[in-house]
Amino acid sequence: MNEDPSAFMSALAAVGAFLIKILNSHFFIGLIGAMVSLRGVPGATWPTRLLNALSGMVISGIGTPGLAEWMQIDSVSQMAVLAFALGLFGLNLVDEVRTRTVELIRTTKLSDFFPGKKGD
Repeated sequence: MNEDPSAFMSALAAVGAFLIKILNSHFFIGLIGAMVSLRGVPGATWPTRLLNALSGMVISGIGTPGLAEWMQIDSVSQMAVLAFALGLFGLNLVDEVRTRTVELIRTTKLSDFFPGKKGD
């Protein structure tokens, strides 16, 4: 076996660097926040909970850099806390928007949007 041990170590270092990059991403930290918040979503089915958790992750991953820049946050740890909070509350925001949208669709009468006689 004439394998080069330095090639194995460099590949291992590359995998480690990739995992550290994933663990420090706003998306992953937001997913952790959304998963913590799953316990507080009452009566939701598991597919709905999965959608909410993924939505919290996306809100966190997309919203954290912009919100951190607006709030002038430069610290990596403060940005991680912000990503966690956005994942935590983003899940609840998505769940509330979904609930209200479904209720709005159910209660809307389409006849109100078409011209013509109403009630005759």
